[in-house]
This record gives sequence, structure tokens and C-alpha cells, in this order.
Amino acid sequence: MVVSSDFKLGRSRWLIGSVCLAMMAIVVSLAVLNHKLQTTSDCEVRAISYSSFLAEWGPGPALKSEFEKQSQCKLTWIQGEDAGLLIEKGKALDVDVVVGLDAWTLRPSQSQDLWLEHGVSLTMLSPEFAAFSGEKVLALDWAPVGFVYHRSERKVPPKSLDELLEQQYSGSLSLLAPRASVPGFLFFLWILADRGPDKGLEFLRQLAPQVQSLSASWSQAYGQFTRGLVPFVLSYGTSPLYHQIIENRDDVQFAADKVAQPIHIEFATIRKESRNPVKARELLLFLISDNGQRTLMSKNWMFSVAPGGSFFEGEKDPVRKVFQAAEKEFSPIRKASLELTQRMLAIDSLAVDRFIESYERQGQ
Repeated sequence: MVVSSDFKLGRSRWLIGSVCLAMMAIVVSLAVLNHKLQTTSDCEVRAISYSSFLAEWGPGPALKSEFEKQSQCKLTWIQGEDAGLLIEKGKALDVDVVVGLDAWTLRPSQSQDLWLEHGVSLTMLSPEFAAFSGEKVLALDWAPVGFVYHRSERKVPPKSLDELLEQQYSGSLSLLAPRASVPGFLFFLWILADRGPDKGLEFLRQLAPQVQSLSASWSQAYGQFTRGLVPFVLSYGTSPLYHQIIENRDDVQFAADKVAQPIHIEFATIRKESRNPVKARELLLFLISDNGQRTLMSKNWMFSVAPGGSFFEGEKDPVRKVFQAAEKEFSPIRKASLELTQRMLAIDSLAVDRFIESYERQGQ
């Protein structure tokens, strides 16, 4: 068979063209793959929170796993020890996001231009917690603060501050130092807001015989309670939920006040110097998403700031029944408690410092 030179030339051109196209496709594929690898490896959000938030049993590890899966971006948690030190440590360690700030610690920072706008619509929050948030500050979770007790305890749980002075509570209370923990600070701020400085100090003087211990940390005080060393401990209204869900026991109860109790709200913010503000905003949005809120509830043992309860995993979700029952029990005083918390936050910081200093001198 004779093949013309034109046929040979055409075939050669076809082969050369095919090879070129194949090589171009390989180059493009490698470029796309390289871009994806660079995007994943270079993308990082650095966030700081307090120790128990990041502990193995806390929400930090689960939030990291879920966020990285969703965003294709690495989340690096930085341990900030105590919640009161998060702002300063976050600045020193050059983080993008601060998670777990309390309202009182956050208050002075809002006038110092430290934060970026988070861009999250506050309509994603229940209205009462949207009111505590803003363009640069986002509420994450909440819990009332008061006394937790064993239901088997023969003493009737206190239902007000005044009842704490009754003889039956002599030597029965475990309090927390006001400068050492959020519940301890909120308890003293509660007294100051409710009674003023002079009557507040007199109340604390009368309360002294009722106090069995004044602990330097929440974990120390709660450990004494769980070991049966003290009948009543100052803690969160959500503390009993841990025992119900994890330990399957319902003998640990929260003594809800008749009128109002302080509410601890945790917040997240984005530092103005954030190196990755886009993904930092994505992290805040994730924290108030259904997955984020359920993780905070079941690992941080706090109530959700989001409305509707869509974060529960169906009717048989064990977290659903326990949390909804606890919220229902607290609901009659929820509005009054939020109003009390607003009044507490309006107190001048110098007046608070003087009140705590006077109490400390009184105890010397």
C-alpha cells in the first residue's frame, strides 16, 4: 500500500496537536491541584479561648473538626488559661478570633477600637441576646448563675438572696472569690446591683457564717460539691445538665431564684489585626449555626442563643429533652434576669472595684 506524503504530514500534525493538548491539560490540572493544596495549607484561623473550653471534654476539639470539614481551612486553638486574660493574650499571640469573653471583661474593650465588624446578621440570635450583641460582638451561649445542690439534701434550697441568711444554711455555702472566676464576680456584682454598696457589704458580713469555703476557682469549688464536702455551690444553672446527660443522674439541681438571677453570656469577637478576616467571620457564623450551637450546648453545657431549637437531632435527641426542660423551668424569671444583668453591666467599674476591695478588707 502506498501512502502519500500529504497523508503522512497530516497524521504527524494530528499527533503533535494531540500531544500538545494532552500536555496542556496536564499543566492545567497540576495548576488547579497546586492551587487547592496551597489554599488548604495556607488557610488558617487562629482563635484563643479559656482552658476548659479547649480541654479534651470541652467543645474546642469538636468545633475544630467540624469547622475544618466545612470551611477547608485550618482552625488553630490557642489556650488562654483564664477567660479574663483572653484579650491581652490574644493580642500578644496575634490571634484572629477571641472566643469565650464575658460581658464585663468585654465592656471596656468596645471603646478601644480592638475589633472588626463580624458581618453576622443578628437576626440569627434570639432578640434578647441580639440586644447584648453588636456589629463587632457576637453572643454565643448563656447560663444563669446561682446555687446548685443535691436533691437528697435535707435543706430546702434557697430561693432568694435573703433566704441565704437563714440559720439552716449556716456553714453550707461554697462561694468563689470575685476576682478568680466569672460566677464569683457575678455573685458580688448581683449583690451590689440589688442592694447598693453599703447594704451590700452589710449583707456579705451577715453571710459570712453561712460560707464554708471561698474557692479560688470554679473547678475547685465544684469539686468540693461533687465530693459531698459542701451542700450548696455557686455555679451555673446548666451544671446539673451535665450530670443528667453524661452520668444519667437527676439528683443535682439548680435553685432558681423567685425574682431574678444574673446571667453569664459568652461572646466571640474578631481582632482588628486579624490576618484572615474572611475565614474569621466564617468561624463566628459557624459558632451560631445549628452544628456550632449544639456542640456548645452538649460540650460547654450552656444554653443556646439561637431561636427555634433546629440544632437538635430530632425528637429523640437526649440533649433536646434535658435542655428544653431546664429552659422551661428558668423561663418565668428569664426576662427579669436579663434586665438584672443589664443593670449589673451598667454599674461603674470603679464602684465595683471599691465594693470588692471593701469586702476583701472586711474579711481580713
